[in-house]
Amino acid sequence: VDIAFDAQIGKKHVVFTVDNLFANKNVNISVDDDYVMTANVGKDGVFKISRKNKIGKIITDAVSSGNGLKVMATD
Repeated sequence: VDIAFDAQIGKKHVVFTVDNLFANKNVNISVDDDYVMTANVGKDGVFKISRKNKIGKIITDAVSSGNGLKVMATD
């Protein structure tokens, strides 16, 4: 199930905000239908991904280009 999200690029992190229904749950992140990582959503519906590593750079590029990024609920 695709999740609606808002992504902001900060100095050190990419900050994702999703609905509070997904708080304390895991979500899968994919770019161009390729699985990238699983993240744990915090209690306020926010999770951060560091921009320093390889995965962070892939996600930053996808957010800045505005396409191909999906956040999906894990079952």
